[in-house]
Amino acid sequence: MKQIWSRAWPWFYFLSVALTYFYPVLLGRSSSIVPAMQERLWPWRTDSFQHELGLQLDGAVSSYPWSVSMHNAISRGEFPLWDWNSFSGGYDLSSDGVSGVMYPLHWLVWALFDPALAHDIFMAGHVWLGGVIMFTLLRHWNLGVPASLLGGTAWALAPFNTGWMQAEMITPVLLCTPLAFLTMSRVVRRPSATRVIAASAALALALVAGNLVVFLVLVWLVGLFGLAAVALHGFRLRSVRSTLTPLAALAATAIGAGILSAYSLVPTLLNLMSLGRRTATLQEILPPRGALAPVWHSLWNASLLEDPGSLFALNWCGRVVLVLAIVGLLHRGKLRWVALVLALTFTLLPIMPVLVKIGWYVVPPLRAVSGFGRLTFLATFGLVILSALGFQVLHNALAKALTMRPYRRNTMLHAATALAVMAILVELLPFARAVNPDFLDRSDNPLYPETRSHVALLSAEKPGMWPNLVLPLSLPNTDPTEPWDGSSFWGTTSLVSGIDSVGGYDSAVPHRATSITRVMQGVPLADAITPFSTAFLPTFSLMWSRLDLAAKLGVTHVYVPPDSDLGESAYAGAVSPKMIADTSSGQVFEVSGNNRQPRLVTQADFVTTPEKALEAFIAPDHDPRTSVVLEGTTSEELAAASTASAPYGRVVRSSRGSNFARVSYRSPAASWLVVPIGHDAGWTARVDGRELPIRVADYAFTAVRVPSGDHQVTFSYRPEGFRVASIVSLVGMCAAMLTLFLTGLRRRRRAPAPKSAP
Repeated sequence: MKQIWSRAWPWFYFLSVALTYFYPVLLGRSSSIVPAMQERLWPWRTDSFQHELGLQLDGAVSSYPWSVSMHNAISRGEFPLWDWNSFSGGYDLSSDGVSGVMYPLHWLVWALFDPALAHDIFMAGHVWLGGVIMFTLLRHWNLGVPASLLGGTAWALAPFNTGWMQAEMITPVLLCTPLAFLTMSRVVRRPSATRVIAASAALALALVAGNLVVFLVLVWLVGLFGLAAVALHGFRLRSVRSTLTPLAALAATAIGAGILSAYSLVPTLLNLMSLGRRTATLQEILPPRGALAPVWHSLWNASLLEDPGSLFALNWCGRVVLVLAIVGLLHRGKLRWVALVLALTFTLLPIMPVLVKIGWYVVPPLRAVSGFGRLTFLATFGLVILSALGFQVLHNALAKALTMRPYRRNTMLHAATALAVMAILVELLPFARAVNPDFLDRSDNPLYPETRSHVALLSAEKPGMWPNLVLPLSLPNTDPTEPWDGSSFWGTTSLVSGIDSVGGYDSAVPHRATSITRVMQGVPLADAITPFSTAFLPTFSLMWSRLDLAAKLGVTHVYVPPDSDLGESAYAGAVSPKMIADTSSGQVFEVSGNNRQPRLVTQADFVTTPEKALEAFIAPDHDPRTSVVLEGTTSEELAAASTASAPYGRVVRSSRGSNFARVSYRSPAASWLVVPIGHDAGWTARVDGRELPIRVADYAFTAVRVPSGDHQVTFSYRPEGFRVASIVSLVGMCAAMLTLFLTGLRRRRRAPAPKSAP
């Protein structure tokens, strides 16, 4: 029993640490940035803000909507790979490299809990597990229990971790960082099949956890750590042969991690390479002059971090941790150098041009990170290790100084540990509360407020039809003290409310989707087709949005904020939408003749380049109800173009699911079936069991050539490379489980038989 408790008590302790912050969840309350964000966006805006915004807003505009979408789909027995509710016909959600849809811990909370509770449990669970694994890592590195306890506590509540935990694409750094170092360190210290499998699984978990570029940097550094440890071991023994086994184990770990994460990693890499986006250049990420002073100040003082703009400078870990980290430099072990390199490099990396240039060339994954401040968790990791080393030094010195009886001496040492841990809790917990939103009662349903304009949009939905598409117009920002532009349905609501929206906020959006959306924003064509590397955050100005293109792009409704007039638009004269709601929360207009539903056309306009396709699509003389713009052509399609005078068919019904769409049609002649699905190589189409070639239609959508008669076309989505990569991961997982089973069986056979009693 005593042995079981010695292993179990850290789990209970760090659970209590997590609950010191998350205990309101047990009382039916929830920590979410969504209500505070929605209060600042029409149509839920109030006269006075009731909730304070937290430091991290991405939880409201990306993580939470994804969670709602996934929970609803899993409740229906589906697993969505495609996000219908974003941009031009949707885009790949599972392989966007940001959402963490393929993270197994996400699957668990999405399947068991409603989105709000799932979010709370996801955050609390990572604080808990992160503390436990950090404690285990420090014990593995031969630190004492008191120092490991302090280090685990500091890591669980580190300001970077609590400041970013609302964004679930970053939250897993709490767990994955110490787990990756722990398993890699075990492989290097004493290689075995079991340890290689454990390390492979840990690295694979990191690669599918969330923001891919952040975790690629983590995995890259863990690999460098393993190589350095092997090289140091061989140098110490002055033997090349002694490094062969650890090097082989490292190679096997890298291969195993790639195999186990292939189901997510391969489709994601293929998708990211196909987006047509550009990566940031070295000149773009070089820090501005004078960046060192505020970062240096933030190491000691947290007051600067009250500004949400300081999100990428979360270097502060508390003064107790910083003082102990300085003492940790006196530790004689080699671990202090690893921790010091991490702490200095990733504190100074975002602000020192020399380090930026070195990182650019030495660590290739850094080239995909637009802001190096996202990697500050690695500096925090190094500082926490140094603080644990520092407490080890002080603890050892105190143990030598106390010459009293062992019982009293141990009591004093335990009291010193308790005081140090309590000091960290007292310093870091208030910061966590300050940078995160207040806990709200879930029974008050704060995440789904409704207004009359919102109800009008929901009631306009027609069962059995393709969902409506809402264009949210925003007012110019005239108040310099107000950071928000008054845009409705920004980010969250397209998924939370179940209304398809041309708005949103994502990083891995296809270039065609961003270009056609930017044209809708009023951006000139030449600028709209210019690739960019930053996250895409579209807002639509009431003045300059291209209302004349609304019907072409399938917009069914236009939302206008209160106290504004659609006539203020520069394109108001090009449309005459019908008002269906005029409320205190905004006006809702219906766009007639919209191009929202799947349609059959017999005429095709062929162009040679994507740029010409976009130009032809937005041209005033192009009518998408009778013609489709296609890129490139074949002799068969040219012959088909001569049937332009053939009678039109009609779509009988259409429907869509998480990863599929079905369109039933009736046509007297072969036609082009154009559907509002964002073009992606992962889509396939079949009619009567025969696969149809898919073409890019109207620059950003999808079309297939269908035969005459009554037929049903089924569109199915699987990310490119997903099937093969999933099989590889499944086979690798089965092989790993079989290896673990055989290894355990072999150990039992080798174990000596218990001696019989005389």
